[in-house]
Amino acid sequence: MTQQGNQEVGEVGESRIVVLGGSFSQIHKGHIELLKSALKISKRLKIGLVFDPGNKPFKELIEDYQTRYNKLKKAILELDKEADFEIVPIYDPYGPSISEPNLTDIVCTEETLPRAIEINEIRKKKGLKPLNVHYIILALAEDLLPIRSSRIRAGQIDENGKLLVKEVKIIYDE
Repeated sequence: MTQQGNQEVGEVGESRIVVLGGSFSQIHKGHIELLKSALKISKRLKIGLVFDPGNKPFKELIEDYQTRYNKLKKAILELDKEADFEIVPIYDPYGPSISEPNLTDIVCTEETLPRAIEINEIRKKKGLKPLNVHYIILALAEDLLPIRSSRIRAGQIDENGKLLVKEVKIIYDE
């Protein structure tokens, strides 16, 4: 298992296929760091894009699947024009990670690390080789809280973690 710093297990190469997933709503600095980490392992990516984000905060502001797909594709190509990737819709927390035997690595955040471990347990039960697990530390905003799409949708921060709303103190004049 690797930590931030990209101390990958094995050689970087074309034979490796990295899987990662998420809703990729309001693509932000954290998403970009996740994609960069995956691309350092291999230029071959399989990305599960959540089809229906469910009951996330400010759900009405989440872009539709096709818009998120297009923005994710653009972000990957801006990072690496030579990337060989496939974006697939996922309808559960696992997507292709528990069924495709050719996948070799998974990239997640410290927060989603338990899911990556669970994915490997499911793969073992199915007779599939476990994935090399790589995780990154969550990107932080100026207020040292994690950059999250929900915070962007709420208007608290921008996609780089810059605070848009400062605390407002109300002074009552008696």
